[in-house]
Amino acid sequence: MQALANEQPDVDAIYRLTRKVPFNFSNTNKRALLIPRHSYTPFNAQATLWFSSSFDLMPLPVSVNGRVSDIWRSYIAQFFLHKKIFYLAFLPPCVLQQRNPHNILRDFNAEMDLYEKSNQLIEFLSSSEAKNLNTIREVYEQLFVRNYIDISDLLFIQAWEKTLSPILEKLKL
Repeated sequence: MQALANEQPDVDAIYRLTRKVPFNFSNTNKRALLIPRHSYTPFNAQATLWFSSSFDLMPLPVSVNGRVSDIWRSYIAQFFLHKKIFYLAFLPPCVLQQRNPHNILRDFNAEMDLYEKSNQLIEFLSSSEAKNLNTIREVYEQLFVRNYIDISDLLFIQAWEKTLSPILEKLKL
């Protein structure tokens, strides 16, 4: 569940270069918005609630820029949410975010992988080729082969699985 943030929401540099911020989302609709299965939408690492059944989907890629990492994690997580027949929900705003000073052009350059590679990433995750991938490690291996991430992410995801497996086993997840 991703809650929206008012004042300085987490939007990309292109948005900030072309539209006015700060802004507030409308509070007229107090209901969650469920994203349809097999649709992909970016969500970030802020104001996000993860249920224990999805804890294994929480790792952030470490070899890409932080401005890319949470968005790509969101696509990888949604790949598995679709398999589990779970839904991503966007909640009405519940936080007021104050943003640290940023250089928008520097942010834009840091986000270049989002602009240049995200469509292909989603196409891969939606493909019949990815259909048989059943673990986050298998997905990371395929992302490594396709040059989305580097070897440090493969080592990280192996450590993540090794660390998390006993915990999930105790929780019976």
